[in-house]
Amino acid sequence: MNILSMRVASLVVATSLFVGWAAEPPPPPRDFLEGRVQAISRHDRREIQALAKKELVRTGRASHPIYCIYVERSDLVYVYHGEQRKRAEDVEEALIVERVHGHWQLGEREIVRGVNIPT
Repeated sequence: MNILSMRVASLVVATSLFVGWAAEPPPPPRDFLEGRVQAISRHDRREIQALAKKELVRTGRASHPIYCIYVERSDLVYVYHGEQRKRAEDVEEALIVERVHGHWQLGEREIVRGVNIPT
């Protein structure tokens, strides 16, 4: 190989490395049930889903599918809904559902995560 072709080859490698660093990989798809899944029962899951669907209907988001229930603890669950993230900069929304005195209820806040979301 001559020097010119070595320089071209190293330029191609450097460019591909730079482009690879610039673009974030897409987030992996979520499983429907994640986290400490043994911490809640099947009955709890059905109750949580029904509560989340009712809230989505009440707030005009009935078309949002529920794509993941993340169990943080036996008394705290996040219900992810809407469009599942396909790129790192996509918005992610979740309802916070808590068990209070043995009953599941919606938290006072929701999670909305994304690149251009003011904090």
